[in-house]
Parts: sequence; C-alpha cells; structure tokens
Amino acid sequence: FEAQKISFDDRIIEYDMGSLTGTPIHKISSLVLVSAENAENVDDFRNRTSDFIKEYSKSNENILVVSHAGVGRVLETIKENMEAKLFYDLPAYHNGSVTKIDWIK
Repeated sequence: FEAQKISFDDRIIEYDMGSLTGTPIHKISSLVLVSAENAENVDDFRNRTSDFIKEYSKSNENILVVSHAGVGRVLETIKENMEAKLFYDLPAYHNGSVTKIDWIK
C-alpha cells in the first residue's frame, strides 16, 4: 500500500441532485431526478465521468476507482448505448463489487 498513490478526482463525485440532495432515499425515476430544481446537467455528469475513465484507461497499471452508485450507473449508460438521462433507472453496482471497465475507448 502506497498512500502517496491515492488521489481524488472531482470528475467522479456523485451526481448533484439539486433540490433533492439530502432527501431520504426513495424510488423515483431518472426523469424526475434529472429535472429536479438545480440538478446537475446529466450530460455534463456523463461527460466528466467518461473523461475520467478515458484518461485512466491509458495507464498500464490496474487502477482502483471508488465512487458512489450514480457514477457506475452513468457508466452503464455508455456501455449500453443509452441516453444519460435514464441513468438512475439502472441498478447500482453492489457495494464492494469489482467491475472491469474496458468498454470506454
């Protein structure tokens, strides 16, 4: 373990849910979520997340990425060629799961 190799990158912070931030978890659709007042533009969310993965995919090292569920969901929209605005309707990766991301070039 080399602590100096740990870095933080704002491109994979969780989706900003605007007025829904901090509310109890409840089942809502993606379209309700992305239309919340002051919610982050979902295409910006997808682009920043994708940019992060593209940059780090050029490394010859294995890289551990830790993030919240929305990041994994929006990455799945890329994999499945879906509209970004539907990301929240996808299931989240399981906590502590390992997912190999090799479909983003």
